[in-house]
Amino acid sequence: MDTERQCAPEQSTESKPEGKARGADINSSRNLYILGVSFFFPLVLCLWLQEHPGAIQTGNQTVDSTLSVLLGTTILVGGVLGCVLDNLIPGTPEERGLVAWSKEMALETAQDNDDLPAGGLAWEKSTFDFPYGMQLMRRWKWTRYVPFLPTYRMKL
Repeated sequence: MDTERQCAPEQSTESKPEGKARGADINSSRNLYILGVSFFFPLVLCLWLQEHPGAIQTGNQTVDSTLSVLLGTTILVGGVLGCVLDNLIPGTPEERGLVAWSKEMALETAQDNDDLPAGGLAWEKSTFDFPYGMQLMRRWKWTRYVPFLPTYRMKL
């Protein structure tokens, strides 16, 4: 038995985007800007904070040290900055990767005339449902617009 052959990863000639950028238009100048700023600004900020240790002075030593630690954590600064820029800079749903993401995650997309079934109670159970209170939550229309609730419906 050839153990080398079993452990070798399969090679493909296709180039598939991996990770969280899958589905987003990487050739878009908007997305390149967001990625570039999110990668390089935290590195520069971290180096600047190391060279200027007393730059943050709020008057409270606890707040100063907390801000220094948080702003010196490059992955936190990059993630927050990328999230903020992605939501502030306008882009089409296709460009942002929302269409591909919704298809991959099989989210229900709301239509303009989409309404609750009779009485709001004729729904199928989902893995993401809360153990209690889902009937009440489905009656409230505002819960469809909160992204972290199980009743969220993406509008494309």
